[in-house]
Amino acid sequence: MIRCADCGCCRDTHLRWLVSGPKQGFLRDPAIGRQRVGLMVIYRGKEMIQGKVAMDAIEVLKTRRSVRAYKREPVPRMTIEDIIDCGRLAATAINIQPWEFVAVTNPDALRSIAKTTDFGGFIADAPVCVVVLCRDTKYYLEDGSAATENILLAARAHGLGSCWVAGDKKPYAAEICELVGAPPGYKLVSLVPIGHPAESPEKAKRSLSDVLHWEKY
Repeated sequence: MIRCADCGCCRDTHLRWLVSGPKQGFLRDPAIGRQRVGLMVIYRGKEMIQGKVAMDAIEVLKTRRSVRAYKREPVPRMTIEDIIDCGRLAATAINIQPWEFVAVTNPDALRSIAKTTDFGGFIADAPVCVVVLCRDTKYYLEDGSAATENILLAARAHGLGSCWVAGDKKPYAAEICELVGAPPGYKLVSLVPIGHPAESPEKAKRSLSDVLHWEKY
């Protein structure tokens, strides 16, 4: 089901798209006479992100896996920005939005971050690592975790692999904050290396019947 970008109403029969350039799209709904400009357009019932047909949201959720091996291929800056844009739109307590995101692409900096962690050595092989920081608010960890999950899912939607490397409560948290120039009062929530996957991990997940309880545990 496609939803109108302007009003949210279902308008499968009305939505049309026009491409005005390689990076722009117009989403038009004749029923309300509006159009929306952006990177995302509708194509044959599917959303397109930067010219590629995007995955269905449920498919993204059910197929995301932690990827720790990446091809030596850069991730376009526009893609990185779109992924982080999804992170900034995460749920947040009282709409405080305490997060800041540092996109690290410098190979030397990536190696320094990898060396500082205990289980994140593979960060050195990623073309980009998103450092998720949050102001030290009451719910910084919940907010930063929500943003991190959005980043993981957005990366998957772009056909990229990623992995959540722990930050909060780790002994190296303060050193990472210093490496990326975080101001005082900020906490490291996570490190998210992202790249074109060089592996297809298939980890067994607990079944729905094993984890779902109705009314009581």
